[in-house]
Amino acid sequence: MYLFILVTVVCLMLLGAFALYRLYMNKRLNTVLNQQRIARVQPLLTKLTSGEKLSSAIIYPYAKNVETRLLTYSLLTKHEKGNLFPAEFNTVTKAAEAYLVNWLEFPTEFGACPDEIDYLNRFPVTTEQDELYYEVFKFKYNAPHWAAENAWIIGVVGPYYAESTAFEYPTAIFGRANSTVSTTTPEAEVAWVHENFVTKARR
Repeated sequence: MYLFILVTVVCLMLLGAFALYRLYMNKRLNTVLNQQRIARVQPLLTKLTSGEKLSSAIIYPYAKNVETRLLTYSLLTKHEKGNLFPAEFNTVTKAAEAYLVNWLEFPTEFGACPDEIDYLNRFPVTTEQDELYYEVFKFKYNAPHWAAENAWIIGVVGPYYAESTAFEYPTAIFGRANSTVSTTTPEAEVAWVHENFVTKARR
């Protein structure tokens, strides 16, 4: 009996230590990721903080690049220059794409920006309370990324409403490694995301 209690205590201590280690590593990796994101837009940030006059030609590449689009919009808005953000990227679809890539890059998710990402379509969902929709994409990674063998994976972002603005933060941003274009459909994945992230949250 004593041995059983001792083993149980040791196991619980090991589990606790592992959990703390995971928490520490995730925090450290997130810090590194944030530093990398800032580095990508550093020239733009320097111009903003110095008060240098900005032109569309300077901002456009940062808005076009899906890896820097979200932070570019945020920085311009913060410095009261949101009107300089290019209109062609100031849409729900382009913002949703940026939110998805931003989420995929987190170390707790896929840990990297996808090598390719394509827009599939907008999928409506009608409930008793709302009429809403999700933006759906497919993305893939090249080797040696661990998800390379999954080919095209479906990513879902939303929900959005008729009155939604482009860069408002969506409730659900999700992509499951096993939910590929060959194993499921965008409609089915939207239904799964809506049920698990929106419907359950309202119960």
